[in-house]
Amino acid sequence: MNRLRSVQCGVVVALAVLGSIVSPVDATMVTPTDRVTTYVVVRKSPSTNSQPVGRVDPGDEAESLEAAPRWMKGQLTDGTAGYVSKAWVTESEAEAPPTPVSLCRATFSATC
Repeated sequence: MNRLRSVQCGVVVALAVLGSIVSPVDATMVTPTDRVTTYVVVRKSPSTNSQPVGRVDPGDEAESLEAAPRWMKGQLTDGTAGYVSKAWVTESEAEAPPTPVSLCRATFSATC
């Protein structure tokens, strides 16, 4: 039984470490400026003539993927990617994800 707990403890620690390595810590987010009263149109390509593919409402945010002249490419929470005009959004750093907590004792002994 102690061997099983030791393996479980090791798996929990490994997952916690792996999760902290692959988590995006430095993601940049875009949000509508205070001037936006309805929503910001998300377009298929960086042009006002391009087809709308979504929108970002005031208070919502999208992950910034890349910059183009006068446009930001972003990804909405539903996975849709598109371009928003830089004139209508602001960029900010996303909050870091919470630090994983091990379920094992701090000494990392064989017992959890």
